[in-house]
Order: sequence, then structure tokens, then C-alpha cells
Amino acid sequence: MVFLRKGTSRRSLLKLGWLVFLSNPLISLSRLFGFSSLKAQNQTPKIGLNLYSLNKDLKNYPKETLKKIDFIGFAGLETPHTLEGMSVDDYSKIIRKSSLDVIAIHTELPLDKMTKENVLKRAKAFKSKRIIWHGLPESTSYRSEEGITQLANKYNMANSFAKENGLSFGIHNHWWEFDELSSGKLPFDILLDLLDDDIFFELDVYWIAVAGKDPVDIIKRLGKRASILQVKDGPGVWSPLLDEPFPYPVLAVGTGKLDYPSIFKASDGNAQWIIVDIEACETDLIQALYESYKYLAISNNYGSGLK
Repeated sequence: MVFLRKGTSRRSLLKLGWLVFLSNPLISLSRLFGFSSLKAQNQTPKIGLNLYSLNKDLKNYPKETLKKIDFIGFAGLETPHTLEGMSVDDYSKIIRKSSLDVIAIHTELPLDKMTKENVLKRAKAFKSKRIIWHGLPESTSYRSEEGITQLANKYNMANSFAKENGLSFGIHNHWWEFDELSSGKLPFDILLDLLDDDIFFELDVYWIAVAGKDPVDIIKRLGKRASILQVKDGPGVWSPLLDEPFPYPVLAVGTGKLDYPSIFKASDGNAQWIIVDIEACETDLIQALYESYKYLAISNNYGSGLK
């Protein structure tokens, strides 16, 4: 058992390492020691977590999984587009027990009546004002300028619907938006010229690197429109496995090839959130999430965690 002195800080706990958590996994240390009242020096951006990879754990072991999330220190959550067999209401009940706000939800494009109703239901259940098109699967429309134009029209329609209902609409990228056409143009460049100016981007910087492009350049170009940066790490190179349903496993942030110091410098305060999203991992997933948070909030102060 690990004994702590009175007044031990959250930063000191994290420096002790994962041993502290494993020694007493059933205690919510963040609440026990009052971490929620502590403020990090750098208030922006905040560091959040996409729950996609934890869907099964949340369904099967909700209490234990939430305790682990609470301990790590994420400031907010982002819901995935699929809820692993749970209803929106059941999933939202689980999230409410974490005491963390849902800062964005991944959804389908709200273009038809049923999808519009589902999107509004999710936004209400999760109390989120941001909806993000998750972008899966890869659309063949990205292989031609005509197809990209059609996609841009759909995204603008989704944005209009969002604004009519008091929501903001954003787009999440993968690698195919940065895979050059035969003309040498980037689908992303064509798309950007056609989209409404108030559509924001959740830039997955890792997939930009996988496509052979520099995330720093894209971040600088977008400025404030890149209000959310989604982060993971790994080799950052193209692989045939990327065409399979489950890409090759990625790594904890700061343990791969991406130049995150340059990436966050390029953001220049424009990003409101940094979202950790590790879809598949060769190591223990919770450990990778912990290491990612520690790299971002404790070791480098790129963002802040619990308020």
C-alpha cells in the first residue's frame, strides 16, 4: 500500500506513477484528494478523451472504467459514433456518473429525418453543443473533384441543420483527405475551399502524418478553425493494414514518431481541446491513456486536465 502525506498534489501523484492507482483501484483518488479544485497553470487547451476504445469496458465494467478515467485526470469526454450495443440513454447515464462534461459527440451526417432526430437526441442526452462527423468509412467520393464537391455540399447542409438547432458542426479527418489526387491536388484543399467558414475541424494529426503530410502546415493554415486536435502516436507512416477495418495499433502520445512540440507550437493557442484517441494498442490501453495524459499535462504542460 502507498501512503501519502497530507496535501499531496495531483502532479506528485502522477509522478509516483501508475503504482498508486493499482494499489487502490476502487478509490476515486481525484475526489478523495480534491484534485478537481486544482487548476493547472495552462488553462487552454484542455485535455479530453475519446471513449471509442473503452466502449466494451464501459458496458461491462462501468464503475471500474470510470474510476480509471477519473484518476487519470481528463478534463472532458468525447463520445464515439458507435456505442457498442448500448442505447443513448444508457450510455449517457454511465457518462453522467463520471462527473465529466461531454465536450463533443461523433455522429452520422444529419441529412435525413431519422438521422436528424438521432443527432438531436444524442446532443440532448450528452448535453453537448458540438457535433462532429466521424468520417467513416472512407468515401470513394474523395477520389475525384466532383465527388469532393458533392461531399462539401452535404457537409454544408449538415452545418445548416446544426446551426438551426443551436449546435456547431465539425469534421474529423483520416488519411484519405490528404491522399493526393491524380491531378496533384489534395482532397482536403478542395474541400476547404467549398465549406462554410464556420465549420470547425477536429484534426487527427496522426492520420495527416500517415498520409505523408506535415500536420504543422495544416494546423497553421486552419488557425482557429482547428479548435480540436485529436492525438495519438506511432510510426506515422503508410501501411497496407490501414485499408483493413482495424488499422495497425497506435501508441501512447509522446512515444512514437510525431513531433508534438512543433504541432502544439503551430496551434498557437487556437486549439480549445486536445483529445486523446487510441483506437487499438499493443500495450495495455489504460496504461497508454495514462502515459498520454502524463506526457501532455504533466511532463510538458501542453494542456490542462481536471479543473
